[in-house]
Amino acid sequence: MSLRALGEALKESARIVLIAIIPIVLMGVDMQGKTVQIDWFLVQFTAIVTFLRFADSWLHQRGKEIGNDTMSKGLVRF
Repeated sequence: MSLRALGEALKESARIVLIAIIPIVLMGVDMQGKTVQIDWFLVQFTAIVTFLRFADSWLHQRGKEIGNDTMSKGLVRF
């Protein structure tokens, strides 16, 4: 297993999580009650999307490293 491909995929996932945290928290802020209520459905959905993007990115990077054109297209192959 290549650490470079894994590292790139983890960086991609971290970017998605960091970008997703902002709207999830902002949607849960209640200015009147001064509370934050997190919508856990959105958190679960973000986790699923992040995992799929991680898998896609890892397959792409790994495919490029080993020279496999089919694998380098990721999960959706187009």
